[in-house]
Amino acid sequence: MRGLRELLTSVLCVSLAGFAAACSSQQSSSGGRPNNSGAGNSSVGGVASGSGGGSATGGNVISFGGSAPKPDCSAPNPPDSCKTTSAPGCGDGHINQANEECDDGNSMPGDGCSGICKIEPFHTCPVEGQPCISQIVCGDGMLGPGEACDDHNTASGDGCSAKCNLVESGFSCRNAGQPCLRVYLCGDGTPDPNEGCDDGNKMSGDGCDARCRI
Repeated sequence: MRGLRELLTSVLCVSLAGFAAACSSQQSSSGGRPNNSGAGNSSVGGVASGSGGGSATGGNVISFGGSAPKPDCSAPNPPDSCKTTSAPGCGDGHINQANEECDDGNSMPGDGCSGICKIEPFHTCPVEGQPCISQIVCGDGMLGPGEACDDHNTASGDGCSAKCNLVESGFSCRNAGQPCLRVYLCGDGTPDPNEGCDDGNKMSGDGCDARCRI
């Protein structure tokens, strides 16, 4: 009967690794005989294999293998573990590098903050992440880049157009901040005080000659 009991205990230990500690205690009380049943398990008090790739050392500790599933970062509203943090750089909307003078949230030049985050001429960039402000103002009496004239107003018809980008026909705008001067030209279609006529061309034989005389 004693031998049959030991055999049944050994079979139970092989089938249920989770009860290794109890089996070890049972065999120890029966004289500590090794298990020779040929079932492939180690002797009691040694290392018993556990399920899932883990092991039980000394018949007392059981661990189970496996790893946590990876999150699905392609799904809508992915978990925070999917988020990545990029290194600071020009165009991220923050002045966070020693060589940055501005950062308007992009790396395109020509908008006041250059492609290397330097303030461009005639601009100010007071707020990071926001567009820069041009200091070129039509009508301020100062001739800035892109302006053809600036007669200190934004009215058309006086020689300098309302956007300061065009000198109107028949005028000369030589001095910024000063009124443009009327230029009398034969053939401009506008009869001037010194002209007897002006039909918009300098051809004779059509009633108004090449010198704008009748």
